[in-house]
Amino acid sequence: MENSCWLLGDGRSIRWNLPPHFSSAFPKIRSLVNNEIIPISPQNDELVWKETTNGQLSLKDTYIFKANSFQELHWAKSIWSLYIPPSKSLLVWRFMHDKILVDEKLKERGLLIPSMCSSCRHQEESTFHLFFTCAFATHLWRWFASVLNLSLSFPTVDDLWKDCDKGWSPQCKLTIQATIIYILNAIWCSRNNARFNNKNTHRKFAVSQIISSVSLSANLSRLSASSSITEFLIMKFLNVSIHPPRSLTVKEVIWHPPI
Repeated sequence: MENSCWLLGDGRSIRWNLPPHFSSAFPKIRSLVNNEIIPISPQNDELVWKETTNGQLSLKDTYIFKANSFQELHWAKSIWSLYIPPSKSLLVWRFMHDKILVDEKLKERGLLIPSMCSSCRHQEESTFHLFFTCAFATHLWRWFASVLNLSLSFPTVDDLWKDCDKGWSPQCKLTIQATIIYILNAIWCSRNNARFNNKNTHRKFAVSQIISSVSLSANLSRLSASSSITEFLIMKFLNVSIHPPRSLTVKEVIWHPPI
């Protein structure tokens, strides 16, 4: 029995008795075995979640564990709103994740097709060309720049939302976010109308549709605007009714010291 492993117990605890040559040859295994807790009474084996104290895995523990691995996107809150139709936001979500099925993406998936931008008919269709450098898209972005009285440039797609974080009031910020979302949807709808219906969308018609949609979304909101003249001009240009901030309520408080 000197060259074998067995358990020794005195009724209160159980420990392993390892032969000397085994302990000297495998010191790491010896330390692992000695640290292992061996129950005195027989118990069934069960799965234990080591991230919790009691070993039980609950739905809350699963959510907390997976929540730490979520991708943090600074523009995520800009595209989803109660006052913007989810279908419009969904297109922008796909656009930001580079999942719009333009000719460029179809080629990457192995589909061999001749490519031509359906809006300008001058270059191959790619995501960046269709939404930023195409003549139809360029006209809409220049119009939007004139509304904001700013110079817009988009070296990357993420720069699309940088103008939303300039200290605007809640209502004006929603107005700008909605305008960006409706511009992207107008470009995509114009492309599909030209490709599948062989009909070109006039730029003035697209602008009027964008203004109408932005006006509806911003007017339905309960957000308030500021007294800035810049915001006043932006929202009046987009037919948005300004919601003034709530006035402060002054209450008189008379304090009597205790006896």
